[in-house]
Amino acid sequence: MKRFLLLALWLMFPAVLISQNSITLSNISYGEIQVAGFQLDEKHSISIEAIGLGFDREEYRYHSRFDDPENMYAYAWILNADTRQLVWRMTPENTKKLRWRSSLRKFDGEIELPPGRYELYFTAFKPRKRYLFFNDVPSLGKWLQRLLRGEEVGEAEESEFFITLQGMDRIYTRQEVFEFQKHLKNRAIVSLTDVENSGYYEEHFTLSEPGLFEVYGVGESLEDGEYDYGWIVNTQTGQKIWEMSDEESEYGGGAGKNRVWRTTLTLEPGTYSAFYLTDDSHSPEQWNANPPYDPNFWGITIWGVPGKFSPESVKESVIPEEMDVIQLTRLHNDEFVFKDFRVTRPIKLHLIALGEGDDGEMYDYGWIRNLETGEVFWEMEYAQTQNAGGAKKNRLADLRLDFPPGLYRVYFVTDDSHSFEDWNASPPPRPERWGITLSVMNETDKDGIQEVKEPLFRPLVSILKVGDNEHVKRTFHLSKVTPLRIFAVGEGSDGEMYDFGWIEDEKDGSIVWKMEYDQTQPAGGASKNRLEEDFLTLPSGDYVVHYQSDGSHSYDSWNAAPPALSEQWGITVSEM
Repeated sequence: MKRFLLLALWLMFPAVLISQNSITLSNISYGEIQVAGFQLDEKHSISIEAIGLGFDREEYRYHSRFDDPENMYAYAWILNADTRQLVWRMTPENTKKLRWRSSLRKFDGEIELPPGRYELYFTAFKPRKRYLFFNDVPSLGKWLQRLLRGEEVGEAEESEFFITLQGMDRIYTRQEVFEFQKHLKNRAIVSLTDVENSGYYEEHFTLSEPGLFEVYGVGESLEDGEYDYGWIVNTQTGQKIWEMSDEESEYGGGAGKNRVWRTTLTLEPGTYSAFYLTDDSHSPEQWNANPPYDPNFWGITIWGVPGKFSPESVKESVIPEEMDVIQLTRLHNDEFVFKDFRVTRPIKLHLIALGEGDDGEMYDYGWIRNLETGEVFWEMEYAQTQNAGGAKKNRLADLRLDFPPGLYRVYFVTDDSHSFEDWNASPPPRPERWGITLSVMNETDKDGIQEVKEPLFRPLVSILKVGDNEHVKRTFHLSKVTPLRIFAVGEGSDGEMYDFGWIEDEKDGSIVWKMEYDQTQPAGGASKNRLEEDFLTLPSGDYVVHYQSDGSHSYDSWNAAPPALSEQWGITVSEM
C-alpha cells in the first residue's frame, strides 16, 4: 500500500530527477515550465532523449502570433545561461512521430556544445484549434481521419512528456538556476524583470562617464502594436533614446507574440530612466500562450559591457517629483472639461495623457488649443499613442512639448464607458492619471505658466438645449472687426451632420461659417455626438446664427448616450 501511494504521488507531481551527470524532467503538466541547469567544462557532446507534442508543418498551419511558429506545444529547449541565447530546441524537423500517437514527437540524439553554463527548460501548452491541410488546402478528410483514430488535435497524455540529458560535467537544480539568474540581475544596472499583469515599472540611474551598455528586452508584441514593452529616456532632455518597437524585435520563443530585443547603446554622462509596462494578460504571472525561451527575464535588463564602461561611474538616481501645473484627471464617463493657462516665456512642459482608443480611433482623449491663433497646438491622436498597460484600449501619450508664450486651453473628453472608477475592461496601471497632466521638471519653471481662471469670452448669441425638429435663429451686430469663438454641439455620423449650426451674413445671405462633420470631434457619450470649436474674425455688420435639428436625438430626447455637455446642445458665438 505504501509503495502504491508513493507511485501515485510521483504521478501527481512534476518529477525532476538529477544524478551526477544526468537530468530527467518528466510528468509535465499543461501550463507548466520545468527548469534545470548544467555545466560543461570543455567542448563535447551530450545525449538527449525527449518526447513532446507537435505537428507537421504541411498538415497544421502556423497562422497567428498566438501559436509557436515551430508547431510544437510540448517541447524542450536549452539556453546559454550567460548570453541568454538559444542553443537547441525540439522542432518538427529534428523529431519523429511516435507510431502509437502521431501527435507525440520524439528526439533521440546528441548535440555538441562548447564549454559553459546552460539552462534546460520543458513546457507544455494545449494548442488552440487548428486547420488541417492536405496539398496546401484545408482538409476535412484529414480531420476526420484523426478523429476516427482517436487522435483529436492537441490531446496527449501529460505523463508521456519527458526529457533526459546525459553527459554533463555538473548539474544544477531549479533553485540553483534561479540563484544564478538572480546574480545576473543583481549585477545589472537596470533590472525590471519581476513583473506581473497590468504593471508599470521604472528605474533611474546617473552616469558620470560615457560607457557602452547591453540592453536586453523580452516582451509581448503583435502586428498591431506592443503590449508588454519598455523604453529608455534621457531624463534631462526627455528624449526617448530606445524603445521596444515591434519592427525592431526578433522571435523570442514559444508563441509568436513573444519578442526579444538586443542592442548595445553608447550613453553619455547624464541621468537616464528605464520604463516597462504590461497589459492585463500573458506575463510571468500567467501565460495565455506558449511562454518565451527566457521567461524569468520578461522585462528590461541593462548591463555594462565589461571593459567598455566604469562601474564606479554608475549611480542609482532618484528623480525629483515633477510638479503638476495643469491637471484634468480622475475623469469619469461623459465628461468634457478644460482649463485655460498662459505661458509667459518659452517653456518645456511634460505632457502625460491617458485615455481610451481602439482601431485607430480615440474615444477618451485630450487636445490643446492656442487661443490667440485659434490653432490646435497638440492633439492626442491614436497613431501617436502607445499601449498604456491593462486593457489593449488603454492608450498613453507621454512627451515633452515646447510652448511659446501665449494663451492656451487644454481639453479632455470621455465617452459613455471605461473611465476612472467605472472600467469595463482592465484599467491601466496608474488609473488616477486618466485624463491629461502638464508638469514642469523644476521649481524655477513654475513661474513661466499660470492658470487663467477668469472668463476669456463674452457670449454674443446662444442657442442652447435645442429639441427635435427645431430651426432656431438669432441675430447679432458687430460694430467693428471682431475676433469670435464659435462652440457648437450636435449630431452627425458617416460624414453628415443632422443637428448643426451655421452663420449667415444678413446683408446677402452668404454663409460665413458652417458646422461641417470633418471639422468636428467626439463630444462624449454616443459616437454621433459631435462638437466643433472654431475661431474666426468677422468684419462689422449684421449676422444671423442658425441651429437646425432633425427628428431624433436632441436635448432631453436622446436615443443614445447624451454628450458630456448636453446642455450645450446648440451653438454659442462669443467675442474674444
